[in-house]
Amino acid sequence: MHVDRDFPAETRSPFIRNRLRQRLNDPSPAMQADGVRATLQEGNLDTLRRLQTDHQRFRNDAAQWRAITETVSFYFPNTPGGAAILGQFASTPGDPQLRRAAAIAMARLHSRECLPHLARLMDDPDAELRALGVGGLAMFANNIQPGRNHPAPEPWPFRTDATMAHSAMSPEVIGRDPAKYLGFWKQWWRDNQAKAMSGQ
Repeated sequence: MHVDRDFPAETRSPFIRNRLRQRLNDPSPAMQADGVRATLQEGNLDTLRRLQTDHQRFRNDAAQWRAITETVSFYFPNTPGGAAILGQFASTPGDPQLRRAAAIAMARLHSRECLPHLARLMDDPDAELRALGVGGLAMFANNIQPGRNHPAPEPWPFRTDATMAHSAMSPEVIGRDPAKYLGFWKQWWRDNQAKAMSGQ
């Protein structure tokens, strides 16, 4: 059966999705990679855990690994627990593709569980990862829901004129004035960490 390797989740039938899931147990690494991508698109936490231990087998094929990491960048968990794994991936030395993908996923999610990992990214030597840390914290503080571009209208205790004015996710913008953006969000995290993580 031929299956388009991009297989966007929203356009595939349950039958096709099930066939793709079955590829996780196929002896072929290429078929397994298809299964990994399909189940990551569904937010499967077990597949994210599998990448923790099996990622080396997929990294041997550069195109295959690029496709998997691109899928990681759009990971949206269907159960709690993914943030810790994404945080680990984002700090994995020697794998810039996985680090970037995990950082993008956490910035997109910007859930409470992602916040400590996003805060750590602000000290990363990679300018893009620093920017993703800033952007993820800013989207949380301003109550921008995943997939949206504007703050939700309801009141939110962390949104202020200052958090709106210091919102950015561009490495170029942040790099032109790191004190303005990195300095502000590092201080914001120090001031708001306990309250943000408590859910109050």
